[in-house]
Amino acid sequence: QTTPVASEGTVTLYAEWEKLIKYTAKIHLNGASSVSKEEIYCYTDDATKGCDITLPTITPASGFTVLGFNTIQNATSSTKNPSTTVNLKSDTNFYAITKSTSPYTITFNTNGSNDITSSIDCYRYNGNSTCKVVAPNATPKDGYTLIGLNTDANATTSSWNIGTEKEFTSSATYNVIQSKEIQATFEKNGASTITATTVKCKIYNAQKDCTIKTPGITPIAGFSTIGWNTSSSATTSEVGQNANVSIGSNKKYYAITKKEIKATFIANGASSIGSSSKTCEVYNGSTSGCKITAPTITASSGFSVVGWNISSSATTSTLDP
Repeated sequence: QTTPVASEGTVTLYAEWEKLIKYTAKIHLNGASSVSKEEIYCYTDDATKGCDITLPTITPASGFTVLGFNTIQNATSSTKNPSTTVNLKSDTNFYAITKSTSPYTITFNTNGSNDITSSIDCYRYNGNSTCKVVAPNATPKDGYTLIGLNTDANATTSSWNIGTEKEFTSSATYNVIQSKEIQATFEKNGASTITATTVKCKIYNAQKDCTIKTPGITPIAGFSTIGWNTSSSATTSEVGQNANVSIGSNKKYYAITKKEIKATFIANGASSIGSSSKTCEVYNGSTSGCKITAPTITASSGFSVVGWNISSSATTSTLDP
């Protein structure tokens, strides 16, 4: 530019200048394959206005797609798109944000419980080989306690607790783990002693029953042990003492014991009798006795049958044949 000066004499001119402000944008691959620029500068003479740059393009790693840029390194979404204008008012770091084109799928099986989310898609970001999932809530079956999740459907413990975060390197399947406590109670029912009055076990997941070991039984004097029955008046056992039995619900068992009573019959001068002895049984500590049918009597010649008596010299009968 031409500037008029005085026509005579010497004129000294001085340059006037001001320092420009430089801002730098650093571009981080952050797992991407490449970016078209890794550092971009711009200048401004007004810090309040800043200066503009154009963000570079992103080439994602294999198996990933471009989302854009973010100033947070671990972001899973973008705030700026590639090739767009951004105003800088300070030095700024931009991180390429990329997302896997296909997810790892975490599948959940109810495994006897009432409900759980069927699956969760787990995407990887920024070139990472892993992704994280928070275990969803599950609804256990009525009467059951929720334990957690496990890859083994028959597990009795949790390898992944509900509401906690887990890192995955591939798709996986988890099963709900739940349990229900079952109780069997035992009554002496006329026995002298039993070794336990309560035995417990747990049903897990989709199981229908669990196994307990029945207590031992000591009968009262004169009685022998038969076993256990769910009926207090039973004369046979459903399961023996100190034996394994499967139960699917709370049960009550009664000790079953037996005493054999023997009646001996003597001809006592008769020609013959139908049997020399008869037996019957009483159960579960009963003191009421039991019934037998008396044998027949054949009288000696010249005698007639009167019956039976517990006295050998009796002349009357207390029990008919």
